[in-house]
Amino acid sequence: QMCIRDRKMRAGLVHAAEFREKQLLQALKAAKVRQLEGSAMFSSPTEVNVYNPETGEYSIVTADYFIIATGSAAREHPHYPTDGDNIITSDHIMMQPLPKSIVVVGAGVIGCEFAAILANLGKTRVNIIDKAPRILPMEDEDIALYVQGMLEKKGVTVHHNSALFDMQAYEDESGQRGVQYMIQNNKTKEHSVHNVERALISIGRLPNYKGLGLENTKCRVTDGRMKVDEYQRCVPHMNIYAVGDATMDIALVNMGETEGRNAIDHIYSTRKESVPVIDNLSTIMSVSYTHLTLPTKRIV
Repeated sequence: QMCIRDRKMRAGLVHAAEFREKQLLQALKAAKVRQLEGSAMFSSPTEVNVYNPETGEYSIVTADYFIIATGSAAREHPHYPTDGDNIITSDHIMMQPLPKSIVVVGAGVIGCEFAAILANLGKTRVNIIDKAPRILPMEDEDIALYVQGMLEKKGVTVHHNSALFDMQAYEDESGQRGVQYMIQNNKTKEHSVHNVERALISIGRLPNYKGLGLENTKCRVTDGRMKVDEYQRCVPHMNIYAVGDATMDIALVNMGETEGRNAIDHIYSTRKESVPVIDNLSTIMSVSYTHLTLPTKRIV
């Protein structure tokens, strides 16, 4: 059962999300942006059909330009599907009670982010399965090793050089539910078995293209990724843009915002040949909520 503290925490999350949504809707209204609720599908490169299943309303929208900003969804494990209860993704975890124990499958930014959040709350024993010698493979080694050390000081166990060999959700005779998983060390080939309350699958994200009707355009999707040019236009179209996780270029919120602004600038620019330059990614912050103490130095 969810305790009072858990309920208050989740109520705060819902309130913050709803408040932010209200702000965005007010901004759109103030800018006189027409909003249509429903599922949109391209019928041609210059037209989309929008259907609202709740009201039954059907609209046809034509435009000179389109921007695809459909985001992404958590990638499912090919062998261990999520059930939304014991084996979960980041789409489920925020609205569930804090588990007594959890294993995070994947040591990227999102996996380490949730591992840090749970470890800092102090109610959950956290394990991470990392197939590499260190966590955060896309970060500089010194940064990754520092974060790894701080996580371990918080009590997080990292299974380094390990692969998920087996995973099963179970319910015992007393009705207690949990997850048993087996890992194999990639170097020694030894196996070990562990039991936790939940498993968080964190092995990346996939762009949302389902039902978008891309087959009615010439937009190219290769290996699950939209092909775009240097202006974020969907090849070969000159009027369809894709931004954010829909391109899976650099899957960061700040990067998506930057790409969205660049797309609008290009649409309205009189100098169409001007290529947007993003040569300082440090200004597009890649921040994971680790809430770990960083060393400070005095700079004179």
